[in-house]
Amino acid sequence: MSQPIVGYLLHRFGCIEGDMGLGYNYILSGNGIFISAQNQYLDACIPVAGCQIRGLTETEAHVKLIHGKIPQALFDLALNTALVKKEKEVYFALTWENGYHLFLTGQQGEVGQVKYAVLDITVMDIHSHGKIGTRFSHTDDKDEQGFKLSCLVGDLDKVPRVGVRIGVYGNFLALPWGDVFSGSLTGAVDVLKDYEEEEKAEIELSSTNQLQQDLSCGGWWNRFFGSRWIM
Repeated sequence: MSQPIVGYLLHRFGCIEGDMGLGYNYILSGNGIFISAQNQYLDACIPVAGCQIRGLTETEAHVKLIHGKIPQALFDLALNTALVKKEKEVYFALTWENGYHLFLTGQQGEVGQVKYAVLDITVMDIHSHGKIGTRFSHTDDKDEQGFKLSCLVGDLDKVPRVGVRIGVYGNFLALPWGDVFSGSLTGAVDVLKDYEEEEKAEIELSSTNQLQQDLSCGGWWNRFFGSRWIM
């Protein structure tokens, strides 16, 4: 019997059970469903859907670059080129062949879209959104249905913002810039870190507002005992 393209595995008693797929695997785990894949460049396991399934072992997500992190100099080169061409979208293919390399492939870029040639040995797609914000679009999702990393730079008329993610056959996981690139991010902002700081600020603001409400109108009493006790 030939090995299937897709494997359906069970994670229990600390072991992965089932027949592995040639292309990728779905793993049913104690903390949800995961998808895993590996090639000569990447090894990844990311969540598809979260839920609790009693009796199964939890799976830990991971993303590993087989040949190590990508040099910061290549990212800087892509960002600086995108800044020069900020009036339109630009695409770069970051490949591996005895080292990481950056290619500006044959393409037709304009405001809001770019059509480009694809290289088989691409580890990461890098493209810009010009002056538009840094958010992966539905078109990006459709274009990135394989197994590779993606990097997006936008807001090039301001302080550039950068987003990085891993795509595993239509499933995506946002990653910190520093998990993928070596060195330090300069001249741009990591949108994932930015979102985390905004979320933390919103939580702190929400807590402060609740405390003010409790102190001003007996909110703590209402929450614990209900308004029916208020005369």
